[in-house]
Amino acid sequence: MKNNAMAHLHHPVGGFAWRPVFLAALAAVLAASAGLTGCRQPDLTAEFQLALTDAAAGNLESALDRSSRCLQTAPDDLDAVVLNNFCQFMLNNDKATTEKVLFSFERSIEQTPNRFDLRYFYGWMLYRNGKYPEALNALEKAYELLGQMLALEKQKLALESIRAGRDGWLMELSLKKGDVYSGSKPAYS
Repeated sequence: MKNNAMAHLHHPVGGFAWRPVFLAALAAVLAASAGLTGCRQPDLTAEFQLALTDAAAGNLESALDRSSRCLQTAPDDLDAVVLNNFCQFMLNNDKATTEKVLFSFERSIEQTPNRFDLRYFYGWMLYRNGKYPEALNALEKAYELLGQMLALEKQKLALESIRAGRDGWLMELSLKKGDVYSGSKPAYS
C-alpha cells in the first residue's frame, strides 16, 4: 500500500488538471457511502444528492451551499462534512480556510478512523498544502483501509451467492440481510 501512496506523492499533478478526476473520485466515494448511511431524512438525502451532482459537474459554489444546508439540519453527517470541506478547500485556498478544513477532517477521522474517504481526502489536502510527511501517512492509511474494504466486499459477495452441485438441489441462492438457508431444501419453485 505504501508504494501506491508514494507514487501519488512522487508524481505531483500541476494546476487543476487533476480536478475532474478528484471530483469524480469524491462523487463516487460519497455516493457509495451515502447509500450506507440510512439515517438521513428524505429531504436531506435529496439535497445531498443534488450537492454531489453539483460537485461532480464542477459547480462547487452550489455544492457548498447545498452541503451547508445539509449540515445545518444534520451537523454530524460525515458525508456532508466531507463534501463541504472539499468545496471550501477548492474555493477558498487561503490559510484560515485550509486550517479549518484540515481541523474538521482531523476531528472526523478521530470519530470514524476506518473511513477510507476521510483519510484519502485529508491526505490530498495535506499534500496540496506541502505537508508531505503527514500526507504520506494519511494516504498510506487510506490505501490500507481501501484494501480492507475490498476484502470485505469480496466476502460479502461470496456470502450473498451460495452455489451447490447440479444434483437437483439449489443451484444458486441470493441472500438478503436476515435470510437464512440451511442447505437441506430442494430448489422447487
